[in-house]
Amino acid sequence: MRFAEKHRLTLDPKNVPTVFHSLIPLAETWGICYVEQLDDYEIREILFNEATEEEVSKLLSGLDDFLSRDANDLYRVWLARENALMTTEYLAFTHLGMAHMDAYTEAMIRKRKTGQ
Repeated sequence: MRFAEKHRLTLDPKNVPTVFHSLIPLAETWGICYVEQLDDYEIREILFNEATEEEVSKLLSGLDDFLSRDANDLYRVWLARENALMTTEYLAFTHLGMAHMDAYTEAMIRKRKTGQ
């Protein structure tokens, strides 16, 4: 069983602003942030090592499409507000954002390896 399947989160939509509900499936996979003795960087490395090209592409396009629809400010406001509750959902979406940034690097590395 792959790491992402074994440790997939189950997020409660009630703790996620409605506008972000379409991203919950991505956050449940890419927002995994605490497992055993691993830190979030190690977890993302495992996720990317196991991810297919299609999964990395879905991460990139899913967030790119969403954030290009004037939701970028809403995303940042929800995650950056001072009084934000550190719920599992909040942490998952924070780490989804980090995985999204890492996905650009991952995509470039994969292209270089394949000579594309």
